[in-house]
Amino acid sequence: MGLMKRSIGWKLEELDRILNDPTAPMEPHRVWSLLDDISGVGAGEEIGCSGAADLRSGQG
Repeated sequence: MGLMKRSIGWKLEELDRILNDPTAPMEPHRVWSLLDDISGVGAGEEIGCSGAADLRSGQG
């Protein structure tokens, strides 16, 4: 597994924890920072999202 894929995986796990773990404090700035980092992934290939390009362009 490549470094980029691991980094994205870790960020997705952290985002999931912040949003779904009732014991985790809500940190809006952290959520936006993670989303910003994840959105930089080229066309969703690293995270396996086939519709990412359409979603990012507003076509989805």
